[in-house]
Amino acid sequence: MSNLSLWGSQQAYAWRQTLNELWHEKCSSLLIIIVIAITFSLPSLSYVLWKNTQHLEQQFPIRGEMTLFLKKGTNEQVRNQLLDKLHMQPSVEKAFYLSPQMSLQSLKQQGLEEAVGWFTDSQLPSAIVVQLKQSQRDVNKIQMLSEQFAKLQGVEQVQFEKAFLQKISALSALFAKISTFCTVLMFISVVLIISNSIRAEVYSSKKQIEVMQILGATKGFIMRPFLYRGILFVVFGSFLGCLLSFFLLREFSQDVAAISALFHQKFQLINLTLTDIATFVLIGGLLGYFSANFSTLRYIKQLERDN
Repeated sequence: MSNLSLWGSQQAYAWRQTLNELWHEKCSSLLIIIVIAITFSLPSLSYVLWKNTQHLEQQFPIRGEMTLFLKKGTNEQVRNQLLDKLHMQPSVEKAFYLSPQMSLQSLKQQGLEEAVGWFTDSQLPSAIVVQLKQSQRDVNKIQMLSEQFAKLQGVEQVQFEKAFLQKISALSALFAKISTFCTVLMFISVVLIISNSIRAEVYSSKKQIEVMQILGATKGFIMRPFLYRGILFVVFGSFLGCLLSFFLLREFSQDVAAISALFHQKFQLINLTLTDIATFVLIGGLLGYFSANFSTLRYIKQLERDN
C-alpha cells in the first residue's frame, strides 16, 4: 500500500470514528455546538454593527457647507461687507444671505411644519450660508476656515456638519472596540469549551488510547479523531452563530428602515455576506484545530505521566 493510500485510509478512519462518536453523543454534541454558536454570534453582530456605522459615514459625505449666524442687530451694510469678504476668499465657491423668513420656509420644505409654529421671524437669527470649493471639503480644512470666519465682523457663531460626522466616527470606533473585545472573549470561550470537551473525551477513551499505544500507533494517529472533533464543533458552531446573526439582523432591518424614513433618510441595514460567513467559519475551523491540538497533546501526555 502506497503512503498516499495509507494516509487516505487513516483520514477516512478518523473521520468515521469522529462522526460516529458525535452521532452517539447527539445531545451533548448539540449542546456544545449551540454554546459555541452563541459565543460566535457576539463578535459577528458587533462586526456587522461596525460595518453599518462605516456605511452610514459614507452615506453622509461632507458637503462643504457652513452656516455663519449673524449677531442680532447686524445691519445691511455690515452684512453686505461680510458677503463681499467671503466672495473674495479663494476657498469659497458661493455665499448667500439667509433671512429668518427664508429659514422658516426651509423648515416647511423639510416637512417640519409643526416646528415652524414654535418660532417667529424675530426668534430666528439671520445667517449667511457658505459653500466651499471641492478642494476644501475636508473636516480639518473646514474647521480651520470656520475658526477664521468666526473672527469676521458681525459673525456670532459658525456651524457645519462636523458634529454629526464626529458622532458617527465615535460610534464607529466604539463598535470597532466592542467587536475586538467580543472577538477576544470568543477566542477564550471557544478554547475553554474545546479544551473541556477534549479532556472529557480523552479520559473516557483512556483504555482505547492505551491499546493503540501498545499496538504501536503514532501520536498523530491517536490524536486525529480528537482534532477532527474540535474542528467540527467550532465549524458547525460558527456557521450556526453566523446564521443566528443573519436572521436576527434581517428581522431588525425593516424596523431600521422604518425609523430612518421617519427622519426623511433612506438607510438599509447591511447584513452578513457569504464572504463574511465563510471568513468566520474559516477562523472557527482554525481556532478549533489549534485548540483541539493543544488540548489533546496536553491530556495525552498527562495520561502517559499518570501511567
